Amino acid sequence: MRRYAVIGLGQFGRQLAISLTELGAEVLALDMSEKSVEWIRDRVAQAAVIDARDDSTLAGMGVAEMDTVVVAMAEDLQASVLITALLHEMGVKRIVARASSTLHEKILTMIGAHTVYNPEKDFAISVAHEIEEPSLRSRMVLATGHRVVEIEATQKLWDKTLLELDFRNRYGLNIIAIRRQRTVVGRNGEMQVIDETNDLPAGGDRIEKGDTLVVLGQDENLSKLEEGEG
Repeated sequence: MRRYAVIGLGQFGRQLAISLTELGAEVLALDMSEKSVEWIRDRVAQAAVIDARDDSTLAGMGVAEMDTVVVAMAEDLQASVLITALLHEMGVKRIVARASSTLHEKILTMIGAHTVYNPEKDFAISVAHEIEEPSLRSRMVLATGHRVVEIEATQKLWDKTLLELDFRNRYGLNIIAIRRQRTVVGRNGEMQVIDETNDLPAGGDRIEKGDTLVVLGQDENLSKLEEGEG
């Protein structure tokens, strides 16, 4: 079981801690606010009220032994930077930090954060892509510049295998899942629609009419797929 510490229990930090717990991780949730800690105490493995800006207090919580420590606060830039620097000095294996601006993102990277997220910026980028390319539904933007999107399979893809379509060489894209709906007869004899997801499909898997493809790739290649090039 992987062990995480989440420092800062605002809306983002609370949801992150709960989601990691639901995924089977052991989570230590930390915040200065007793109210925030009490709210989450029964939802994670451990929660404590501490001032994470104090290096001895922070070290005493055993964060250096965690697989990943997340600095989830972003509004208090000074605290975010100080805590990230302290974690780096402690030799934490992986530091993930949340930024509130591009400058904040650069500073966190410079002082030792291994991964930095700027949720507002990433969300704005996703919205812009969805407005400009309505047929490509963005699921996430990666730090590498790649996007994970959902796109409905066009007619020219129907009844062809992934091997026949050769997405990687033809488009520079990877199909990481195929989602489809099937109509089945339920126990009561009524017709029911069920959702199926084929994660990491093999080359021999065939695309059917109505399928939704979950695709990983860069913008220029995703645009080629949307425009029907190749």
